[in-house]
Amino acid sequence: MTEVKIDHELARADILLTAALELYYGNERDREISYDILERLLTRLREIQSAYVERGLHAD
Repeated sequence: MTEVKIDHELARADILLTAALELYYGNERDREISYDILERLLTRLREIQSAYVERGLHAD
């Protein structure tokens, strides 16, 4: 796996959260897209957390 810069991932997460929030207040289809974005984002954040734990690193 390519080394990931945590700052880049957090900036990306911020953008995706903002987009999900905007979509959430739209119509039913927009809300579904919002949930999909949140699900993918949560999965990615869990992958990053797992990588940190495996390497014995701690995010302070």
